[in-house]
Amino acid sequence: MSISGYVIRPFDPWKNPLCTCPPKYSLSPYTGCGHSCQYCYISSYIRKPFSPRIKEKIVEKVKKDIRRINLNYPISISNSSDPYTPPENVANITRTILSILAREKAKILIITKSN
Repeated sequence: MSISGYVIRPFDPWKNPLCTCPPKYSLSPYTGCGHSCQYCYISSYIRKPFSPRIKEKIVEKVKKDIRRINLNYPISISNSSDPYTPPENVANITRTILSILAREKAKILIITKSN
């Protein structure tokens, strides 16, 4: 399976020499974000950027992906869409995923604008 089939991916899958970040993974439970910040850059590469959608079968894919990654590296959650976008109040997808990651003792970084 190519890397495009995974939801937990290397943060810099293209090995770009400009990326100075230490090794880590990236995971975004949602596509798009409901906070609609004026300065947000996701509008340059996400269709309907301010209409958040849960990624298809995200929980099942996380359960599968967690078995193949190196748990010595942290998983950065939501580098381009907030994990606590307004639909999370009802969907609880981020909370469910965090439970899975915690059970596996994964190192987690959370990026959010939410309170």
